[in-house]
Amino acid sequence: MIRIMVCAPRPDGEDNHGVADSLSETGYAVESFSDGARFLEAAVANPPDLVVYALRAEIDGDLGVLRLLRRAQPGVKLILLARRPSLETRSAVQPLRPVFYSVGPPDPAEVIEVVQAALRRRDHPV
Repeated sequence: MIRIMVCAPRPDGEDNHGVADSLSETGYAVESFSDGARFLEAAVANPPDLVVYALRAEIDGDLGVLRLLRRAQPGVKLILLARRPSLETRSAVQPLRPVFYSVGPPDPAEVIEVVQAALRRRDHPV
């Protein structure tokens, strides 16, 4: 079964697991995290097929987690969701080689389409 990890760290306790819920309802095995350190530990111990990561407005901590993930699991497919458009954020995430980068509140239907396309392209070098 295809395993997807969704990490949506939110320090203010905001519910941000709509994407994870939508993916689960579509039939994927989804593990959802709101803490980047716990997410990283789980992803390194048992690599997923794909990661959906919602970047916080202040991305420095998220970039650290994602760089460590990329170092430990260089082949994992990565979908990044940013809250606000920023050239600095786009430039900072580019070296992480995401298969998809979106800005603004995520549309769960669009994320599902992107996940399905990324998983169909299993031979895609990440």
